Amino acid sequence: MAKDFPTREENYSQWYNDLVIKADLAENSAVRGCMVIKPYGYAIWEKIQAALDRKFKDTGHSNAYFPIFIPKSFFSKEASHVEGFAKECAVVTHYRLKMSTDGRGIIVDEDAKLEEELIIRPTSETIIWDTYKNWIKSYRDLPVLINQWANVVRWEMRTRLFLRTTEFLWQEGHTAHATKDEAVKEADQAYRLGVPAVILFGIPDKKDEKASGAYATNGIVPKTIRALKKALPDLLVVTDVCLCEYMSHGHCGVVHGHRIDNDATLPLLAKASLAYADAGADIIAPSDMMDGRVAAIRAALDDRQFTDTPIMSYAAKYASSYYGPFRDAAESPPQFGDRKTYQMDYANAAEALREVAQDIAEGADIVMVKPALSYQDLIWRVKTEFGYPVACYNVSGEYAMLKAAARNGWLDERAAVLEMLTGFRRAGADIILTYWAQDVARWLKT
Repeated sequence: MAKDFPTREENYSQWYNDLVIKADLAENSAVRGCMVIKPYGYAIWEKIQAALDRKFKDTGHSNAYFPIFIPKSFFSKEASHVEGFAKECAVVTHYRLKMSTDGRGIIVDEDAKLEEELIIRPTSETIIWDTYKNWIKSYRDLPVLINQWANVVRWEMRTRLFLRTTEFLWQEGHTAHATKDEAVKEADQAYRLGVPAVILFGIPDKKDEKASGAYATNGIVPKTIRALKKALPDLLVVTDVCLCEYMSHGHCGVVHGHRIDNDATLPLLAKASLAYADAGADIIAPSDMMDGRVAAIRAALDDRQFTDTPIMSYAAKYASSYYGPFRDAAESPPQFGDRKTYQMDYANAAEALREVAQDIAEGADIVMVKPALSYQDLIWRVKTEFGYPVACYNVSGEYAMLKAAARNGWLDERAAVLEMLTGFRRAGADIILTYWAQDVARWLKT
């Protein structure tokens, strides 16, 4: 057999391809870039799938199947996530063929154009989480533990049997959690790894125009704080203070017409902060970007004898395109307009310094820059200008981009994450909020 094809050292790509074919595992198909998995090769896949499927089901996961066609608008919501593989997406534009007028062949019926183009599944996150919005009405519907065995299409220019073809077999799991018991379990795992703090965001049973779930004394966040402090008294519990998750309209403040009422919002933020402090929160972290919120919260806390409860303000929070995945998970995209009237213009650095100075003057103990990746210059300027403890938030879009690149083999996830987080520290961040916290804690132990 060695005489029939080159050695690994001579031509690794050709050696690998010839080996797969000669082992009767697969062969190239009539469709360029696609392969036929032959019985012996498919039998190996079946054994792999069966072994993994048993493991998934042993941990409470169930299999489901979601459509292979995904509306283009779904991807538009996650443009930053999709950008990495956008050039590989196959697009369906018509739904019917017809005989050509000369009767010699089949052509696309131009009258059968779809109202919206459909993307043939390159990955299923967008359609799965759109479906979850219908499944999950409150934390009582959680956890959702779903696995999907499917196929995906990535229009690869350079293909290799099994390793990368235009269509390939696929597995993806998507889970959602929210109960306080699960939060405690997750926090315990993080704490044992060396993660010293968690930050809580809540999704209520019901939303309204007064954000009443945000300051309910027995709401999801206060209940979770109490459970965490009981189970892990030394864990630092930070609570995000904002109203968007609790408002039916998805904005961060009280709305009159289509206008955000800054001053009417401040008492609600103070009430939420008191509910969290009373439940045992260690740090209050307002993220709403209303003017005067730090002063209002500080006064309310001091009046109730929470004088030692520090405030970590989202002082320089920009109206960023990197928030998409979190907003969908937290069910908080604005139902009208956007948040540019109260979050900051990403081109404006001077305003960030003014906002930070105002929050410090009102009593903030820690100031935050959000997002982090594209704003390291602001982290540096805030640290050098004020000498205050500085936090930065490595947000969901930044996480999704790097995850997608790692999943496609374009980056080494561990190396890239550690380099990025080190960059935040080098820029001057004393505290980093990141979805990689547990992963980094594990990596630093090995």
